[in-house]
Amino acid sequence: MNNDSFYKSLSIKNLEEFAVKTFGVNPPSDLVEILSLLKQNQSVLEIGAGTGRIGIELIKKGFRYFGVDKQRKYLNVFKKRLKKENINISNSTLLPIAFEELNKDLKFDIIIFSWTVIWDFSKQEQFKALERAYFHLNKKGKCLLDNPSKRQEYNKYGSYAPTPFYYDEWKQDLTNLGFVHSSKIYTTKTGVERELTILKKK
Repeated sequence: MNNDSFYKSLSIKNLEEFAVKTFGVNPPSDLVEILSLLKQNQSVLEIGAGTGRIGIELIKKGFRYFGVDKQRKYLNVFKKRLKKENINISNSTLLPIAFEELNKDLKFDIIIFSWTVIWDFSKQEQFKALERAYFHLNKKGKCLLDNPSKRQEYNKYGSYAPTPFYYDEWKQDLTNLGFVHSSKIYTTKTGVERELTILKKK
């Protein structure tokens, strides 16, 4: 991933300020969109789980949640919040690892690349990550990728160097990978236009 050093230097405060600026709160707009595509009791893998902005709400709602993030400092905050709110975590797992280090035997109903996480991969890594996602999905499972739309300027801060992912540029590759795919444009509570790409395993 090409932004590891950036995230190592990014404070929890700045990370969460960016999230509020982008999605709003109570609930954040991306969570609303994600929940509209989930069914009760599904197993969910979140790539880039962060401080639990999405994951905590999924755990509360009873999903079998598995979160991975290479930044231990973010997962430490996630765990502290779960403990503080006395949330039952029997159906959840948090691991400080990269997606490519995930146990190959694990399968999920839903895989989420939330908040522009797929942009943290190089073009070649993006392709490999989607290959992995296909492998880790159960039959008819879904992979959700949330990103800024083409018309929306992404947050520029410090050394952040993303590799944009736009649905219309990936259609043929997504078909070649075996996915049935579609895309939805939505606007967040704070007026930011986003593109949610939905990939379904046959």
